[in-house]
Amino acid sequence: SGAGIADGPILLAWHGPMREMRGLTGGILIKTHEKDSALLPGSQGGQAPDLSPDGRPVVFAREEKGAAHGPSIFLESIGESEPRFITRGASPRFSRDGQWIAFTRHHEGNSDVWIMRADGSAKRHVTRTSYDEEFPSPSPDGRYVVYVSSRGGETESLLYVSRVSDG
Repeated sequence: SGAGIADGPILLAWHGPMREMRGLTGGILIKTHEKDSALLPGSQGGQAPDLSPDGRPVVFAREEKGAAHGPSIFLESIGESEPRFITRGASPRFSRDGQWIAFTRHHEGNSDVWIMRADGSAKRHVTRTSYDEEFPSPSPDGRYVVYVSSRGGETESLLYVSRVSDG
């Protein structure tokens, strides 16, 4: 569920299983020039990672125990001991220039597509519909976001594109 590739300090980031005392859990694994596979500190339970184009920060979502608002989005770079909370939401994806992150947030009974700066500021809706919209990804030029929605019916999901400027 999610992966990223870049040519920087972090070469790959992906979601994978890891052993804990109580069995298996998920976490964010990274490949660097020095290590083939290492757990990103504090990423246990993390999912849907994406790696910034410069190979420095990894963004991922994680369900927080006891949180009523759903998953949260975190950002972490090599050398940090814990990820930094940046907002509530899921399915984060960097823009090609690394300046923006598209994500989904469950609000008023459904998931909408949002966008924010990579530091977590300037959050705003891209879509506001009564349908669930999931797995957003910014276009190469950053003007559009493509996402999945089952507006056509319960049995199939379709791809949709919205302009970032006006949804």
